[in-house]
Amino acid sequence: MTAEQIKKGDRYTIEHEPVFSIQLMERAAEACVTWISENCKNHRNFAIFCGNGNNGGDGFAIARMLYQKGFDIDVFTNSKAKFSSDAQINFRELKEISGISIKEFKEVRDYRFDSRTVIIDALFGTGLSRPLEDEFKELVEFLNNTHNIKISIDLPSGLFADAVSPEGAVIFKADYTLSFQLWKKTFFIRRQENMRGK
Repeated sequence: MTAEQIKKGDRYTIEHEPVFSIQLMERAAEACVTWISENCKNHRNFAIFCGNGNNGGDGFAIARMLYQKGFDIDVFTNSKAKFSSDAQINFRELKEISGISIKEFKEVRDYRFDSRTVIIDALFGTGLSRPLEDEFKELVEFLNNTHNIKISIDLPSGLFADAVSPEGAVIFKADYTLSFQLWKKTFFIRRQENMRGK
């Protein structure tokens, strides 16, 4: 399924169910949290990395729901970024929860990733159209060098939804990817082993 087909599917659901896009985001987050809470029972800490688009919005919602289930949550984001409307709603809700620590991306190098910490990647989803650069490239490279379990939401950040990522592209090394709707086209593309971040 291509990124454009996924967008059309979302639009169709919103128009015909009817349902608001923020409600679709809530449903997606709930499905992810169900899987995570069942499969990561022995892990108490989650470091969730959220971008400013809808993938980040998913991450904010997941952070809130995991906290409500009793997990310890730290969220990393760029709090000064311009968020998508749905991401902004979930970020605002998240900030109202005093038990969740919200950190800037640059603080990651001082963060203690212990053996019970799971890293969740909600930086970029199907809308990514160019290789990761600058802050995001450095962040994903840093996270890839940790030895923690890594989960991507919908698509590993740095991976294009519909095409082969350029040679040397940095891609988040997810142990698990919780993908929405259907398989993405990119999941069927064979990649060279020497690609950075793979």
